[in-house]
Amino acid sequence: MIMFVLWIICVATAAYLVKQYRRSFWWVLLVAILPIAVIVLPMLGRREGLGGYKKCSECRELIKYDAGICPHCHSDQNAEPKGSKKGIVITTIICPKCKSVNTSDSKTCYNCGKKMA
Repeated sequence: MIMFVLWIICVATAAYLVKQYRRSFWWVLLVAILPIAVIVLPMLGRREGLGGYKKCSECRELIKYDAGICPHCHSDQNAEPKGSKKGIVITTIICPKCKSVNTSDSKTCYNCGKKMA
C-alpha cells in the first residue's frame, strides 16, 4: 500500500513539474509506467520462440533460432534429436485465449486451461 502511495506522489510531482516547466506530458506517462514495467517485465521472463530464440535440443540453453550449432554445448541443431521417432507428425493448435501452442489432441490448453475446440 505504501508503494502505491509513493507511486501516486511521484506521478503527481512529475505532473506538477511538467506543467511548471512547460514540458511534454509524456514525462508523466514515463514516470507512471516505468516502475510497473521494471517490476512486471522480469517476472514474465523470456518467451521461447519470440525474438528469434529457441532452446538447444541438448543442453536446453537459449540460442538464436537460426543457429546451426549451439554455442554452449556445440551440438548440431539441424541433426535429428536423440531418441526421436522419424515419420511421426504432430500437429499443433494455438489457444485462442492465451495464444500458447498446444498439440492437436489436447482437450484443454496446458497454459490457461481453456477447453480446446
